[in-house]
Amino acid sequence: MAQNLFPHATLFEVAGMVGFFCYVTNYLRLTFNRVSSASRSYFALNIIASALVLASLTANFNLPAAMLQSFWLVVSTLGFGLRSRRGPAT
Repeated sequence: MAQNLFPHATLFEVAGMVGFFCYVTNYLRLTFNRVSSASRSYFALNIIASALVLASLTANFNLPAAMLQSFWLVVSTLGFGLRSRRGPAT
């Protein structure tokens, strides 16, 4: 399906676009109170998004973007780990 919408997109570009949609979805969920910013699912989707966008940068590297995605990946992983040890958010 992605090949029909983006006929020249590489696997890395598709990964980056999926990561983008994960970020947007997560932000919309947060904005419309569908998820708590303290929930594990919030951090999990941020981990997935940042990993996908970071993977897409292997094809077309951009240092500032890689630094930003690495930051999101580390912070979201720490947040997920902290929430997992403490239990579900209230």
